[in-house]
Amino acid sequence: MHWVPRAVITKYARYLDWEAHKLFYSWTTDPWFYDHGSDPWGGVKHWQYNKAVETLLEARCRQLKPGEVLDEKAAREFIGWVLGTDKPETSILETPGVKEALKNIRAYRRGFSQSVVAAYALKIQDPSLTREEIKVGVLALLNGKDSPKLSSKVLGAMRKVVQGGKPLLRYAAKWGLPAIGLVIATARGAQGSHNGHTGAVGISEEVLRDLAFAELAESIVFPCVVAGADGCGEIVGLGGFSEELREEYLKTYRWRRYGVIGD
Repeated sequence: MHWVPRAVITKYARYLDWEAHKLFYSWTTDPWFYDHGSDPWGGVKHWQYNKAVETLLEARCRQLKPGEVLDEKAAREFIGWVLGTDKPETSILETPGVKEALKNIRAYRRGFSQSVVAAYALKIQDPSLTREEIKVGVLALLNGKDSPKLSSKVLGAMRKVVQGGKPLLRYAAKWGLPAIGLVIATARGAQGSHNGHTGAVGISEEVLRDLAFAELAESIVFPCVVAGADGCGEIVGLGGFSEELREEYLKTYRWRRYGVIGD
């Protein structure tokens, strides 16, 4: 997936120098084990995400003087806005539609990242799953989407992912999203050093990356469990969980100084 959609890059190409153009095109995250297509994530459809990024880029380009273009530095700053590691200046935030655009961008970005983690976790539990089977399983796990393609094989892997809980998801995040983790960790380290009051100060890059992966894993709450036989999957809400599982998935964590997780 291109974090800055290709259609948006093409439409605003005249405002980008060559280095910015290359950076936008190279900034992608592709699931290793399934084809994401135009799947909705975080309650946001793919076309809504594309429109949101376009709204944000248009607001940035309006600040350019005649004949001026975005260089690589400006493009990196923009990607930080998309990833949520930085935020636009007030004048851009006050542009009509930008705040809603950022909300949709971040909801979709997080949901997509969660889908990559879930896909990796499913593949760990059953390496024989096909790309199509993993796609069906991820959509069921995260979006609660039922499908006649939910075979007993997919359902079995899904149950193992649910049983694996947060430790499995943290592991899957670390190995499924290494590049994203590095960017988030580096940005947080810089912010911590600058602000002087976050737990990021004095922590190594490796620890920061682990914290970023852990935070993403902790944000994943399965909206359902799926039970059924081949061709007849059944979506069961949280009420279908045992008391122990319900407590596990409704539990929230507080981030303490230096990233210690507590109850």
